[in-house]
Amino acid sequence: YHCIGRSYDALSLMKECLDICEKFFSENHANLIPNLMLYGSVLRAVGDEKARAVYERALAIHNMNFKGDQNAKQLQKLEDAIEDLSGRASQAPASLDMPIPSIRPESGMVHAIVCADFGRRASDEYMLSVAASLQQMGTLKLISVVAVTPPQVLRADAARGALDSLLLPDIPVAYSRSSSVASGSSNAKTFKSDYGNSSPHVNNTGVELITRAMLAAPDKSLVIMCTACLGDVSDVIETRRDLFVSKVKEIVLMGFPAKSVRRRSNIEPEESGNEADDVLRRKVFQSCQDLGISTIIMGKEVALGFPFPSTFVDDLAESNHMVSLQTQHREEMHSNGIWELTKQLQQEARGYRGSLENVDLRAFYKYTLNNKMPPAGQHNVWPLVKSINLELVLGLLCCIPMYRDYFKWEVHSRGGVEHKISRHVSASAGIIKPDNLSSEIHMLIGVSLRTALNNTSC
Repeated sequence: YHCIGRSYDALSLMKECLDICEKFFSENHANLIPNLMLYGSVLRAVGDEKARAVYERALAIHNMNFKGDQNAKQLQKLEDAIEDLSGRASQAPASLDMPIPSIRPESGMVHAIVCADFGRRASDEYMLSVAASLQQMGTLKLISVVAVTPPQVLRADAARGALDSLLLPDIPVAYSRSSSVASGSSNAKTFKSDYGNSSPHVNNTGVELITRAMLAAPDKSLVIMCTACLGDVSDVIETRRDLFVSKVKEIVLMGFPAKSVRRRSNIEPEESGNEADDVLRRKVFQSCQDLGISTIIMGKEVALGFPFPSTFVDDLAESNHMVSLQTQHREEMHSNGIWELTKQLQQEARGYRGSLENVDLRAFYKYTLNNKMPPAGQHNVWPLVKSINLELVLGLLCCIPMYRDYFKWEVHSRGGVEHKISRHVSASAGIIKPDNLSSEIHMLIGVSLRTALNNTSC
């Protein structure tokens, strides 16, 4: 954390580390010195005046344990740090703004910003797992994540924790302050994640972080993926229009279906039922066509019935990575919860098949259970689940040209710029060889989980 500019996150961990060392080692043991030196460095970075006292204690312990020229390099570092702190005015605290990851278009990687309602689906951490694998492979570089729709801060904290657990601590995370809420999002269920304390470095708004990323990016080097709410992208287009058109190459719009397109007519979004949200959709759709920015437009229905069964989720949980264990637990509880409510409604309303608390029961039977009706007395339907919602994963993959070949598209040219639209009602209708893509996703998630655990030192 300290090395990548997240000194405030490092501070509490260093205190905990020192407490452990104080209990394990004898008083004034030489093994305390490296930890005190690092703690002093972190305190200096955040502008805490206690830094000098920590270095002086480390120097005193050094003098108790080493004589003459023994461990001279350590001694020199301690003396230099104390002298530096003695001869200067109070140091300004480190910035809470995380640096933007380097953007190198010549590398051939896709540089992506993700603006998503992270945590609305039980499996959303899988999207970050896939991103981690693709980043290791040199295919994708995640530049930042912006959490949209209420509760934005909780969504941002969950994304921050998941990224850290996947060894992607240097990717900045922000939260949206857009006043618009996508239709149905204000009451949407949010799946909680337990990754510990929230980070003070999640301090930028979505507009601020996207703007900083654009300022750091070469021309036409960014791909932005959006779900649920387009408020931040719309605001950036409105306030930094020239910067946006010069730096953004493509926008992937997941969950924003388009109307049927007539020859030479504009590409327009379907109405959502929320006027404020519809204004943002129309603005972003029209701006992209006016500014010559390519769009990849997908209805979220393309994720319905995507073949990712419970056996895949259980297999990934065998890694014992916290992302996989939390996802398995949430998916199993979610599926069984819907089934229990369904049984109650069947008893009360003689076979009710409508919708319940934002859950389409017909879709649950048809896609999640693959039309396999469990016995009425069965309590655990998790082994029967054939599909979980991988909407964010599919949206992320559509940022990468080679994965777009799995999808069926309408292609429309406006001003010499291609706009691709997927308007299919299910995965079987809109995805070519979905089983092959499912196996690929399973592999990518597994690689990221194992890599994170193997590269985490104890």
